[in-house]
Amino acid sequence: MTDQKGKDSANLKYALYARKSTEESSKQVNSIEDQIAECMAYANAEGLNVAAVIIEQKSAKYSHNRPKFDEMISKIELGEYDAILAWHPDRLARNMLEAGQILDMLTPPKEKTEPLLKALAFPTISYSNDSGGRLTLAVLFSLATQYSEHLSESVSRGHSHNLQRGKSAGMTKWGYKRSEAGYYIPDECYDDIKRGWQMILNGDSQAEVLRDWEKHDVHYTTKPKNGGEPKDIRPTKQSLTLIFRDTVYYGELQQAGESVDLTTIPEADFKPMITKEEYDKVQQILDGRHTTHRRRSNATIDLPLRGMLYCDCCGHKMYPGASGGNAKGKKFIYYHCQNKDCERTNKVVRAKVVFGELYETLNALKPDKNTYDEYSKAVDEYANETIAELKNERSSLNGAKRRYTNELKTANANYTNLVKPSAKTPKATLREARKRINELDAIIGEINDDIKAVNEQIKDPNSTKLTKNEFLNLISTSGKRLKNGTFAEKDAIVRKLFLNLRLTNENSLIYLCKPEFDGLLEIGKVNNGGSGRT
Repeated sequence: MTDQKGKDSANLKYALYARKSTEESSKQVNSIEDQIAECMAYANAEGLNVAAVIIEQKSAKYSHNRPKFDEMISKIELGEYDAILAWHPDRLARNMLEAGQILDMLTPPKEKTEPLLKALAFPTISYSNDSGGRLTLAVLFSLATQYSEHLSESVSRGHSHNLQRGKSAGMTKWGYKRSEAGYYIPDECYDDIKRGWQMILNGDSQAEVLRDWEKHDVHYTTKPKNGGEPKDIRPTKQSLTLIFRDTVYYGELQQAGESVDLTTIPEADFKPMITKEEYDKVQQILDGRHTTHRRRSNATIDLPLRGMLYCDCCGHKMYPGASGGNAKGKKFIYYHCQNKDCERTNKVVRAKVVFGELYETLNALKPDKNTYDEYSKAVDEYANETIAELKNERSSLNGAKRRYTNELKTANANYTNLVKPSAKTPKATLREARKRINELDAIIGEINDDIKAVNEQIKDPNSTKLTKNEFLNLISTSGKRLKNGTFAEKDAIVRKLFLNLRLTNENSLIYLCKPEFDGLLEIGKVNNGGSGRT
């Protein structure tokens, strides 16, 4: 076997590169052992000199994520290897940066006759290092990248659909287990975990809660892995922190930036442990600094902008808290970046600093007769984009439904033939055929649920659009209402206008407006002293 220059491939030093991606664990033909076996058989048949076998366990989806691959490329550049042998091109790259790197190494540099990477070999496809071969390789790399991205998008979309139906892909919650349908239902420790919340509300410390749970043997049992034994997991101090910060216990399930109110989903039949008001009071208690204050105070303090304010230095949320109070009993609200690795100068910032800039920003808004038209246009455009996306999603779902419906028709017809007495079909075959029919029925049912949910969203995307009077009143009075309102009212006004806020190290705000208000700060010609908007 020779390349286009006529050089004997047997004189080239090949690096055999085998990679196993977690995305394809079900495809046994792509296991590392099989890849190496097929590559070695091909090398023996073609007379290739395999100088090293390189095994990679990391994904190729992202560039510079594979140390073995990077080391191999470096050794090719140093001349230790001349060529690469791999089971298929998608083992080498699933991102365009590293795909381009390989293609560049296969192309002779200017004023040179030989490329750094002198040859590629695959037992699954034929490749020659010429312009046509490199074009084919580029197409295969592109397909591998598109597959990887599509897989990620599909998984993310599936998780999002499940979340909106009240089903979580996240970790199990203490006090709950998943039903066969995928919903959170109380487990045998439900009453113990619920008692822990009430203990905090009554002034007990987390250490006292932990001792109570140890006394009642609170635990959950893991599923056995790789033939091993199941394990009993018991709560720790870290577990308590996660539990008492988790909104799911009053019904709000959060996942990957999305949330859903489980109490509004009839199928979930969710049983919360506490109310939203009790949850907020627990957060107030946990954010306090002294146990004596926690025990004395029974009043609930409104902590505004919870989950909305982020530290611009590190990207973490800044959590609200309340001070112990002065001699007159007045408490002060502050925001705290709790990321120990953050380089922020002052990690604790008084709420008056944050709201002071908000007052100035909103007071500077001067809506005129054109402002509402701009707002209305933005809402309509956003609604149109949303409808277009939803219709595309519905079209995709309808296409999938047609495919599965056709497969179900075929499966039913085949089953009808299999059950005929003359067919003498083994019972195992009948069971498998019936099982597939049931699976297809379930899949079509889920798709119908998704289509129904999409249709509901398409019906009225403008439902939150303000009237002209409502809009002008909100904008004209927002600064004054924000300054004079209670913390709960301040919170409601800010959430109406913004998705989130980021606080810079200089304590200036960067705003992320809601889509319908995007551009409002420019419309009002606001000069807020150097803060920004996105």
